[in-house]
Amino acid sequence: MALPHFTPREEQVLEQLTNGVTTTKHLGRALGMQPGTVKVHVHNICLKLGTPNKTAIVARLLREERKIPENKVLPSEYHFQWRKG
Repeated sequence: MALPHFTPREEQVLEQLTNGVTTTKHLGRALGMQPGTVKVHVHNICLKLGTPNKTAIVARLLREERKIPENKVLPSEYHFQWRKG
């Protein structure tokens, strides 16, 4: 199934999502948008893809052959720190 048409701003949001920027706050900073505007774009993308959230957006893009860069190194603020219990 082919991907739907996205607006230029939706494409920018998709690019950031596939680069590992997933919080509304960080997406807004990266794209120079207010968090409410980011939420509108994410909502519209979800409607177009039939997905419930940002994680499902990325999963769908992967299934549709839009690859996440293999050697993408995320800034340290995006790395999870696991604590030993």
